Amino acid sequence: MIRKIEKGKYKNKWQIRIQPIDKVTGKRISCPVEYTDTKKEAISLERKMWLKFENLAQPTKGNDIFSDAFLKYVEDRKKDYFSCNFEGLG
Repeated sequence: MIRKIEKGKYKNKWQIRIQPIDKVTGKRISCPVEYTDTKKEAISLERKMWLKFENLAQPTKGNDIFSDAFLKYVEDRKKDYFSCNFEGLG
């Protein structure tokens, strides 16, 4: 939402506010309000805010990173376990 402020500290500035909704819980996520001098800047900033939110809200990217890290951890533990337990048997 973009609106022009008429009174107060930010008089004659444009306020940008987005209200994204969490796709899992259905609840609104709070995002800080931003201010700019021109409407053109406000429109540009609003788009950037939505893009930033969309990029952070994609759980598949986080899951991919987690699964890669977990797989590496399991492989490392497997190597350590087998190297410690079967060294003396050979």
